[in-house]
Amino acid sequence: MSAPARVIAGSTIAALGGWLTLTSAMIEFQQRVGPSFVTMYLFCLTLAPALLARPLLSMLSGRPVGVIWFACVAAQAALAVGVFALSENNAWVLLLLALSAVFQNAAASSLMDLIGRKIPADRTSGVITAVSSGSSLAIVLGPAAGGIVLGLYSFESVLLVQFACLVCAMALVPWIGTVSRNSTGSTSRGATFLRPPHALAGAPRAKPLIGLWVIFVVYGVLIDSLEMPVLVDVQGLSPSQVGMYISLYGMGGVLVFAAATFFNKSTKDSRTVVVLVLGTFVWLFNPHSGLALLGFMLCGLGYSLVNSSVRNVYAEILASNEDIPVSDAWAWLFQVSLTISAGGFLLSSVFFHGSGSVGFLVTLLLAVCALLLLSGFLLRRSMSSAESD
Repeated sequence: MSAPARVIAGSTIAALGGWLTLTSAMIEFQQRVGPSFVTMYLFCLTLAPALLARPLLSMLSGRPVGVIWFACVAAQAALAVGVFALSENNAWVLLLLALSAVFQNAAASSLMDLIGRKIPADRTSGVITAVSSGSSLAIVLGPAAGGIVLGLYSFESVLLVQFACLVCAMALVPWIGTVSRNSTGSTSRGATFLRPPHALAGAPRAKPLIGLWVIFVVYGVLIDSLEMPVLVDVQGLSPSQVGMYISLYGMGGVLVFAAATFFNKSTKDSRTVVVLVLGTFVWLFNPHSGLALLGFMLCGLGYSLVNSSVRNVYAEILASNEDIPVSDAWAWLFQVSLTISAGGFLLSSVFFHGSGSVGFLVTLLLAVCALLLLSGFLLRRSMSSAESD
């Protein structure tokens, strides 16, 4: 198996195990304690890596990138065993799963760095697209598989499956024989919360790209907050219909994953925001027709396209500047995403607790869509200017 195929397979299997555990833990906490504990669980899974993943990578800087990735995945596997042993204690399960999320995020940042070192340049963009959209395949398969394993067996069985997925990832991904860029002079030590690496701030195309990423993350928070109210309350869908919608959303991303994995197709074009905005409008303004289903699938397709485009351009910026510590730069990008998500989910919870209007959030989402189009245009213009210089 080639190095690109091993990276894609390993990261997808690990993501599948993560989604399987995430879904099963939500169901388990709902049955044991109730929705308030589920909300706390999701908040901790977002906040913990936002606070701790980047400092963790800062502590490990100077070591081979592959070793850092392997150690983070091994730590997740060890924590899965810990959750298995303490599965009856809700507080310990919550703490260990939050810690696992920290190592998962650190591993994701290291993997992006690893791809730039292990994968041939002509395949890098396709592999990044496949890895970033591989979570869509996990979204399609993970919740269903987690529910089946949990229903037929137990929460402990789900943890064993996750452990097996992580072991497979460690066996597949070619992590041996890498050298950390930090060891050649650049360093991420002393990283300040939410402050980007110094060399990144002045890099060409960085500002419009980061602007697009921030707006994109806000869009994701709003979609996640509106998903259930619109599908259940506005469209009046049954639980099975909701499941079908979510699966089709994931299928949009699976198309991107398949194109990158089997045909090495990828994109760096920020005009992909048009697909995302179009899907959002079709979904929101045709709630009682078959077009809503198509729109939601377009949302999933557009989300994966924009996510992949941003990551590919970001990887290109990092590769062109040797002074940027790559793992720390990826950790910072994910830290920004997690921090916005944690704050957004907290505000959404308060908003709905106070009987907030769905219509207000829809209006806010439409405004964010307009900003997405603008930021996509600005990034496109910045890239065109850089190519002509």
